[in-house]
Amino acid sequence: MPRLTLLDQSSQMLAHSQEWERKGARLLVGNAWRTELPAASFELVVAALGDPYNCVIFWHEVARLLEWGGVCLFTTPAPEWATRFRRPDSQSHAEFVIADGTTVLVPSNIPSLDQQIRMITDSGLHVIEVGCLSGEQLSGVHSPKLLVDKTTKQLPIVRGFVARRI
Repeated sequence: MPRLTLLDQSSQMLAHSQEWERKGARLLVGNAWRTELPAASFELVVAALGDPYNCVIFWHEVARLLEWGGVCLFTTPAPEWATRFRRPDSQSHAEFVIADGTTVLVPSNIPSLDQQIRMITDSGLHVIEVGCLSGEQLSGVHSPKLLVDKTTKQLPIVRGFVARRI
């Protein structure tokens, strides 16, 4: 079995990882909720900006995939940021403008910190660390889309979780 497996529901997104495939990684088109990968076969699962699939089913799949002592690194937009950025009638979706100018809505589940921790622990994982990145921690020029100003720079933009299967 390869030491690195990259999974995405979009073959177009996986195409950006072809360099890793040439280095021995396995690229799989699949669903994060039902990967069909063998149980207890991973030491590490990484899900960056996992809000599109952040639900109980996903966390049970992560717990199933991790070997004992295995770790999941998970990041999601922080609700403190997302609720300011999104329209009140569209809190459960992220809006993106793609290259051709079309606007698309993508599912985005960003629960409160307590709800997120409960979802992770209810799956049988133990949250060992929670961190966040705020606007004041950003370096260089950042997108105005982040809505960072004097009054919001201390709010978290992204929250990260380290969860272990024990």
